[in-house]
Amino acid sequence: MPFDRRTQTRRYGRKHRAIRAYWLPYVTEGRVDCARCGERIHPGDAWDLGHRDDGKPGYWGPEHRGCNRTAGAQNSNTTPADPKPRRYTPW
Repeated sequence: MPFDRRTQTRRYGRKHRAIRAYWLPYVTEGRVDCARCGERIHPGDAWDLGHRDDGKPGYWGPEHRGCNRTAGAQNSNTTPADPKPRRYTPW
């Protein structure tokens, strides 16, 4: 796989590219289901290698690009509740 500056800036290094290269022939042949929604990834569909959501390092497997990026946006938009409410102090 040729060097792609975009993947390097997102920290998708050699391991990520190797795993994606492993899945590429299967996805290209239309033999893989999306790890997130369970629907078939058809040949020609855009796909990503989906990260785990359970806090452990690694990947779930190939996912539709839309499924992967929607989940990523939802995960990054959720913020934990503030454990201590801040008291308002008028100056």
